[in-house]
Amino acid sequence: GLVVVDGTLRPMGSAEEMEKFIAPFRAPNYAETAGKFIDGITAPMKDPAERDAVKTMMLRTPQRVAVSEFEATLDPAIWKPDKIGVPVLVVLAKSTFWTPDYEQYVRGLAPRLEYETFDAVSHFLMLDKPAEFNAALLAFLKKNQL
Repeated sequence: GLVVVDGTLRPMGSAEEMEKFIAPFRAPNYAETAGKFIDGITAPMKDPAERDAVKTMMLRTPQRVAVSEFEATLDPAIWKPDKIGVPVLVVLAKSTFWTPDYEQYVRGLAPRLEYETFDAVSHFLMLDKPAEFNAALLAFLKKNQL
């Protein structure tokens, strides 16, 4: 089986849009840029200490590692709409980014899909709502005998 947690199965934008997004992370003020990005994806976290802990951990990522991960998303080979034949659980933070069109796209890729969205959570929904996340994950594993 495959579990996707607040991640995308298609490009987040055109190559030009992604390049524009990545460029500031290459600059000498990487820590400042990364910090602002992290603040954005952790803003919904209710516990300030947990939010700070996540930010501290993420800022330990060397610039070259973060940039190379973002650059890897520019490779068109990883975005081919290959069918996924195993059971798939997609768990997402409710967002305007995850549109009905996106859900239909994912359903086309993964016929054995379970698709869930969580309200009032950050990108780190497993930290924001651990009981709900674990329940969804365990139910998926049990249902699919994984």
